[in-house]
Amino acid sequence: MKKLIKIVLFFGLLFTFTACSSDKLSSSFDKEEVTDKAKAVVDVISSRDYAAVVALIRSDLQDQITADQLQQAWDEQLAAAGTFSDFKSIVTKSQNDKNSNEEYAVVILEAVYENKTLIYTLSFDTDLELVGLYMK
Repeated sequence: MKKLIKIVLFFGLLFTFTACSSDKLSSSFDKEEVTDKAKAVVDVISSRDYAAVVALIRSDLQDQITADQLQQAWDEQLAAAGTFSDFKSIVTKSQNDKNSNEEYAVVILEAVYENKTLIYTLSFDTDLELVGLYMK
């Protein structure tokens, strides 16, 4: 079941699997804005308010994941991680979907918690709407 949930959570990143990527953020995005948005998403995830996480996802993708699915996939891992502390590293880059040619900002955040470090991969469209999220 967890494997299935992880696959579902990977919904937005399907675009990036077939995408061309760049090692840096394109001029379509402001690095500070993208980073701030990604940190805000991690803050909501860390609060375990799964309905609020779903609300952050771009509207045309929200029907692909539910708050209950996020809770089932992440709640145990977040509880075991403990209280969020800080970000250890943040990497930003751009990717284009080969099919739609839509450009995305991808942010990889290493988040330090009380008991564990979690890695988040978040993707945003040019309007900074969340189109992909993955946690491991």
